[in-house]
Amino acid sequence: MSIKARVAFAAGLMAASIVGSAQTIEPWRPVSTTLFVLDAQEKGDIRLGANIDSRTNDVAVNLFDFGGKVCHDGEDLPVTDTTPISINGQLVKFKMACINGTRIMQPSSPAGKKFLNAAVASGRPVTLDDGYGRPLHYPGTTLQVVRAKLLSARDAM
Repeated sequence: MSIKARVAFAAGLMAASIVGSAQTIEPWRPVSTTLFVLDAQEKGDIRLGANIDSRTNDVAVNLFDFGGKVCHDGEDLPVTDTTPISINGQLVKFKMACINGTRIMQPSSPAGKKFLNAAVASGRPVTLDDGYGRPLHYPGTTLQVVRAKLLSARDAM
């Protein structure tokens, strides 16, 4: 094989590897470099959010309510217990807080946190139901690419 042919072959391999390694974060979207959110299929204010847990260095999935119906603009409220939420048919106890007008809900127990994270990371759709007849359906996804982007932001200079 001529040098010209070898160079063209190598360039083709490099291009193929770059295209093959391009990873998308869809359907996740960034709110900031430290928080990605996943929208439900239904129009609503509650999103699944992924960020890095500084204690475990792994992705933590929580619920973020940007709607302003519970937490008002700029409002901060301490952590309180809230009603359980069904995740794929399994009831999980939650706690919530208002931080700068955003309601953030997190499973109350380590087992609940692990269950929510595993449900989202499974690649299968996730259904949340707060018991008020408005279940939310989130698309199946994984967390590897989002985790890499979050860790990259955390480790920035």
